[in-house]
Amino acid sequence: MVPAPDRRLKLLFGLSFIWAIIVLGGYYLYHKPFTPEQVLIWLRALFQTAVGLGIIACAGGLGEKVLNRFARQSPSPVVQSLGLGLGLLGTISLVVGWVIGFVMIFHAGAEFVRKSDRRYLKRQWDVFDQLIPRLIEEQTFGEAYTLYSLP
Repeated sequence: MVPAPDRRLKLLFGLSFIWAIIVLGGYYLYHKPFTPEQVLIWLRALFQTAVGLGIIACAGGLGEKVLNRFARQSPSPVVQSLGLGLGLLGTISLVVGWVIGFVMIFHAGAEFVRKSDRRYLKRQWDVFDQLIPRLIEEQTFGEAYTLYSLP
């Protein structure tokens, strides 16, 4: 039974890839042309490049969808769709970051108010109130820090 041409091509590609990995692995085993840190640097650079290309592809697709809605043909649709998509992705990431930041600040403030004890805050304010005149007189900040950090 002879495999189909498409299946045969995939099989040959897979075998040649495995053969190349074995040859390069053997070469590395005996010659040590580069360190593992260098390999990780290259792999990280390849990953970052792939992520960047993925973002550009998503931006182009998003811009194409939006431009098709308005159905206006232009001399450079790829450039316009990519620019529009990158602008939309930038705006979306700005809004999402702003909302997440606002929610985090709001929750942190609410948690501080909820957990704050009025007596503790009053005691801290009294220590701080006594500390200011001493700082002005002595101009020593190290002692002031230890006084302020006392409970």
